[in-house]
Amino acid sequence: PPRREEDNYELSDKGEDSEAEEPDRSHKRVPAWSKQYLQLLERQLQTDPDTIFGCRVPKVDLEVIFRDEDYRRVQKERPKRRRGSSGNWGQDRLSRAEVAEYKKKMGQFKRWEMGSGSAVPGA
Repeated sequence: PPRREEDNYELSDKGEDSEAEEPDRSHKRVPAWSKQYLQLLERQLQTDPDTIFGCRVPKVDLEVIFRDEDYRRVQKERPKRRRGSSGNWGQDRLSRAEVAEYKKKMGQFKRWEMGSGSAVPGA
């Protein structure tokens, strides 16, 4: 769906002195969705997150994320990180039974349907 201005909430940076008194934010417009956020969260409580995000976690390569050119641009040295592992975590994966047990324990049995705004039973 297209973005709607009324859904936005301006985030203010905290001042330099984090011990200072909080600024008056009473003038800020509060988005309508946030006034009922607890009810919205309650409706999603039983949604299986794997039906939204998928069940496969992509590989995270820090060398790709934090490139040499990024360090050069900020004139910093790339930290020398000790690699204590092969990076192969295959043996540490959860079994399907462990995943199913967790979902049952958490009550995550509903499947997310795009555009419905809520979850439907039957994940």
